Amino acid sequence: MTTLDDLLDKGFLRVVHDAIRSTVRSNHLPQALLVKDPTLLSDFQFELEDAFRLLRQKVLRGDYRPEPPVVIRAAKATGLRRPLTFLRHDDAVLLSALTRAVRNGVQQAMPAWVSFGRTDQEKPRRGGRTPSLGLLEPDSSNWFREWMQYRGLLRLIEGDQRPLLVVSDVANFFPYLDLETLRASFTAKSLLDPAGTNLLFFILDQLLPRDQYAPRSKLGLPQDPYDASRILAHYYLSPLDAELDKEGRTDRYTRWVDDIAVSVVDEVEGAAVIARIQDALNRIGLAPNATKTRIVSKDRFRREHFERYNGFLDVVRRRTDMRDVDDGFRRTFDRWLGRFIAEDRTGEWVRILRRFYTESRRMGNGRLSMLATEHLTQFPAEASRILDYLCYRPASENSRLVIPLFNLMAERAEIYEDFQILFYEWLLLAPFMDDPILRGGVTLRALEHLKGSAQFSAPIPYVRGLLSFVVLKFGGLRALPLLCSVFEKEVELDPAHSTSALYVLNADSTTRVRAWRKAEHLRDPQVMRLRRFLLAVEDGDQKATGIALGLVSVASSDLPSRAIFRARALPMLYLLKELPSATGKLKTVLRQNDNLTAKQPDPELRDGVMESHF
Repeated sequence: MTTLDDLLDKGFLRVVHDAIRSTVRSNHLPQALLVKDPTLLSDFQFELEDAFRLLRQKVLRGDYRPEPPVVIRAAKATGLRRPLTFLRHDDAVLLSALTRAVRNGVQQAMPAWVSFGRTDQEKPRRGGRTPSLGLLEPDSSNWFREWMQYRGLLRLIEGDQRPLLVVSDVANFFPYLDLETLRASFTAKSLLDPAGTNLLFFILDQLLPRDQYAPRSKLGLPQDPYDASRILAHYYLSPLDAELDKEGRTDRYTRWVDDIAVSVVDEVEGAAVIARIQDALNRIGLAPNATKTRIVSKDRFRREHFERYNGFLDVVRRRTDMRDVDDGFRRTFDRWLGRFIAEDRTGEWVRILRRFYTESRRMGNGRLSMLATEHLTQFPAEASRILDYLCYRPASENSRLVIPLFNLMAERAEIYEDFQILFYEWLLLAPFMDDPILRGGVTLRALEHLKGSAQFSAPIPYVRGLLSFVVLKFGGLRALPLLCSVFEKEVELDPAHSTSALYVLNADSTTRVRAWRKAEHLRDPQVMRLRRFLLAVEDGDQKATGIALGLVSVASSDLPSRAIFRARALPMLYLLKELPSATGKLKTVLRQNDNLTAKQPDPELRDGVMESHF
């Protein structure tokens, strides 16, 4: 049993911190955290030992309280949204440490026929020969096996002779999960010691939303990116697994988090299984999703999941991983993509489209760039994959897309908050031509959005902070006085805005003085940490300077190969340029950056706007 003392070991916390920091610094939008610390955790890294010591003291004293989270309304389907909860880094480390401690215990408590989601996907695939090019036409070999293995459905489709499947999932799963029921089951299994269990459920309770100070409901898990809710929700469905134990033991039942599939012989048995699923879920306060619960033939299930395309994309992934891609294979990929786009948009078509965007990025195929705006309009929940693909398209293509995508974002900004964030992350990450008209247009519209003027409504605080980086990237130092004027009126509104804005305004000596004078009374922990880090850099502290230089170093991406200068490093770049003590080291870093950028295989992937700041 893991104890609270084990969890608070600084070595364990460091491992958790490093994992989150790696995610924060990812160069791909689907893998990166949607809500990020403005310095990409450089300020936290500077105070790492002290931060862990203080966190341990607070927890052991019993006066630890998580800071209010940032909640983002993210696209789920057209008009539908899900709330995603993002924590301050201290709180995220603690919740992730608790989650890691229980994950193995939860997995061991699950039967073999229950899949765990992303963790299962990360397991190595079974060995197999890479098919030859001649077998890769859409009407040829069947690669459905590899794609379905991780979901546990293969044995139901190929290993069982019954012709039908019951498929279902849980309606409103996260919002209606009963924390008291979960806690009782969790405690009975002794997955953590009592103090650790208390802390875990205390954090979850503190993160539940409260409307105008109303009492908290004991229903619901906050949906977080740190795996806590997914693991606990997965475990919560154990009573359903017990109800279908006989089917599971005979390879007729599988579950992938809340996606359920059972192999049945006919409609009558299927109806009986659906009734059992409903009864099992009702006993724990849940219900099956009526619109997604059905009896379907296995042949139709295969067609709905586009098995040929899924299998082909598995081949593409292996070939690109092995760098075994030639012009012939590129033409084959383009044929498959063209045929897929022409398919009827039924069943799981959108899921396969998501995979084609990822593999098109890795292959360097440009066909989807012409359809990106249309797909973003129709499938807002796929924005991270689509915009990530565009982040690795040529600067000329991205420059042409700025206006139509800005218009689309403005139309949908109020509906999908994640779309706003991902759009601005695209502006920060993608390569663009260093065109004064383009830069001026982006800067103007970003300032309009920041003010909630023109066609824009006022953005949420986190987006306000993100807009500060967009203004600096495209407007340069000349735009900072305008940004500072907005900040001075709103400094106290929200720390998610003020922290990012203060960091960006620190890039120029004049706006730096104005901004910190206006914010000197703020006692938000993140603002104070940022201030200490920036002062340490200014004072020439060796550790702080080393971390700062690391932030301004070029990052590298693969598939395609691209040298990336992080937009969140721009304030640090300008600060370091002012410091005589950092001049020599900064010149060395910038010279290395130039060498890496010059060696980039595709010059069209160079970001002219970012390079103008060097």
